[in-house]
Amino acid sequence: MKLLISGSRDIVLSVEELDTIINNIYNVDNITEIVSGCAKGIDNTGIEWALKNKIPIKKFIPDWSVGIAAGHIRNRLMGDYTDEAIVIHNGSNGSNGMIKYLDKIKKKCVIIKF
Repeated sequence: MKLLISGSRDIVLSVEELDTIINNIYNVDNITEIVSGCAKGIDNTGIEWALKNKIPIKKFIPDWSVGIAAGHIRNRLMGDYTDEAIVIHNGSNGSNGMIKYLDKIKKKCVIIKF
């Protein structure tokens, strides 16, 4: 299963805290790839978690040359690519947009309000 780990940029979690969250929801042996938008905060912690667990990472880096829509474009690409998602957020616009898009395309999204 390809798992998107996403969230608000200003939330700081340790890899151990994220590990607890993931292990309470998923069997880690079923996670074949971590999907990341490579933003600071939760995205980067997800990358660290994947490295620690030796799980491949698919990175979606926004192309900011297209302007402010870059983040939204990246989020749609990640949503289309992933099988499921965890979004840890505090109400940020980007995270809310990711949640809404995943709901629209009927992908499972575990939402953790921080």
